[in-house]
Amino acid sequence: MDIKDWSDKHDAAKALVQEMLSGLEKQNDSPHYTLGYLESMLTSWASKNDIVYSEISSTVNYLNGSQDA
Repeated sequence: MDIKDWSDKHDAAKALVQEMLSGLEKQNDSPHYTLGYLESMLTSWASKNDIVYSEISSTVNYLNGSQDA
């Protein structure tokens, strides 16, 4: 993917994620299945990529009311 403009990249990413979620729903329409799949995917990404890990950590801090988020 060679998209230079952030807005175009964001739009392309959003469309791709929506397509992925639609595919997951076709496999199993349970929201528990989708959440489990997304949890596994995020865990895998966070273990492989420091930026993803940091973003998840910041989100957790925000959700827990930490001022460090």
